[in-house]
Amino acid sequence: MAFGSISRRRVVGVLAVAAGLAGGRVEAAQLAQPAPGPRLRILIVGDRWDAGVGKDVEVNIESTVATFRTNMRPESFEIRALGRAEFTRDGVLGAVAREPIGPDDALMVMVMAHGAFDPRSGAYLHMDGRAALFASELSAAIRARGNRLGVLLYESCQQVRPVPFPGPAARVGVPPEDMYLFRTLFLEARGYLEMHAAEPGQLALCLPKFVQQGIQDAGHRGSLFTQCFLDVLNRNAGERHRSWESIAEEVAGDVGARFAQEWPNGFQVGGGFGPMARVQRTQRSRLLARAPAWTSYSDRVGLTVEETVNAAEVVVTRVHPGGPAARLAVPFAPGDTISRMAGRPIQTPADFAVAADQAPPGRAAIGGRQLAGGAAFEVVLDLPNGGRARERFVERGHGRPKVFFGASLVPDARGGLLVVATVPGTFAWANNYRPGTLIQRVDGAPILTNEDFDRAMTRAGDRIRVEGISRNGVPYDQAIRVRNGVGAAPPVAPVIQPGPAPTARAG
Repeated sequence: MAFGSISRRRVVGVLAVAAGLAGGRVEAAQLAQPAPGPRLRILIVGDRWDAGVGKDVEVNIESTVATFRTNMRPESFEIRALGRAEFTRDGVLGAVAREPIGPDDALMVMVMAHGAFDPRSGAYLHMDGRAALFASELSAAIRARGNRLGVLLYESCQQVRPVPFPGPAARVGVPPEDMYLFRTLFLEARGYLEMHAAEPGQLALCLPKFVQQGIQDAGHRGSLFTQCFLDVLNRNAGERHRSWESIAEEVAGDVGARFAQEWPNGFQVGGGFGPMARVQRTQRSRLLARAPAWTSYSDRVGLTVEETVNAAEVVVTRVHPGGPAARLAVPFAPGDTISRMAGRPIQTPADFAVAADQAPPGRAAIGGRQLAGGAAFEVVLDLPNGGRARERFVERGHGRPKVFFGASLVPDARGGLLVVATVPGTFAWANNYRPGTLIQRVDGAPILTNEDFDRAMTRAGDRIRVEGISRNGVPYDQAIRVRNGVGAAPPVAPVIQPGPAPTARAG
């Protein structure tokens, strides 16, 4: 059975927003109080009440709970499934906005419901035939939270249908620690990530039912994409060097192979015969957006680091309370850089992980630059015996980190990206980019998709030139500051120009 129909489709969502590096020195008194580590919060929006796919949704939920219980400690994650009263457009968006998450947490939203694909506005959900919920709106709601990581797993039929336009799992053993892959993907990665279960024009299928005691169609097995995704996580749980990109590639391969196994002659869509019959030959899942940075965490050193613009160092993004780095007389601060450790040059997060893992117990020298003033430093840490580094790589493929602009953007029919939410305190907020502002060009390049904007933010220097239409309908053309060097300093204060003019500020 398809997980959707010609007029309806299912979506599974997981998304993340990358926060800028926190500037400023961390006081030793603050570090003395242990703080909880990053957590993963999973929000499941599943249509368990639908007569056609409800049982398979329940199987997906049970499989998800079992997978994470098997591979992560209870204190590292929390799963919540929306109730029937919340299963509306406003209810889903409200649940995403209210989900309790901290800036260091990851938020994964899994939506399992009917929907379709609009050629102008993209994928959308039908909430029991009521107002459509577009995937771009859901993405914007998750991005607007401003937390460390968001993932959107989008499993749904992709039948083209334009819209009018003016449960409990079996008990499993508790792991002694989070498995490597799960920490890599959900507790250390930063940014935003979106995966779709099918391409436009395809159905996202549920697996055929079990045959039990000679009775056909007796037991539900869940959906093709979600079960393949969970299978890939389970069999790679102990892997250290895996990225979201490589996981998505493996999931796509499994989806295609399992489709061929379950439907060797293709899946017949709908009824009819002759010219009325249509056969779907495969289902292709795809990765639409990627997490933006490589990270590496070491409990021996007590630091999380990421890649920087400078290819000869890494930047500290988190100082872990209670670790050796936090016990220094002058502790490390987010924004400090590291270029050498225990006699090794440190150019990438992988270098940091290897050096931290292989350094002998005892005193190890670490050198780099301080956030404040850029002064060089060298400190000596006491590395414990038996600790280890944990490699957490999220491949980006670019040489410099992407600017965290701070606005949630969706494609607009006028051409460009429309601001639908702004995170307070960011560059977008400081420069008055409020909901309703349209961004059409950055540094002269047309901006039609979120990928266009991400590329522009990766290429950006200290300033960018933005063109578009303000929320009052006035064209604007302005240069704004978006980068303050290693370790993000507070954005520049907004300068509000009076009266509409062709060069008025955005908003």
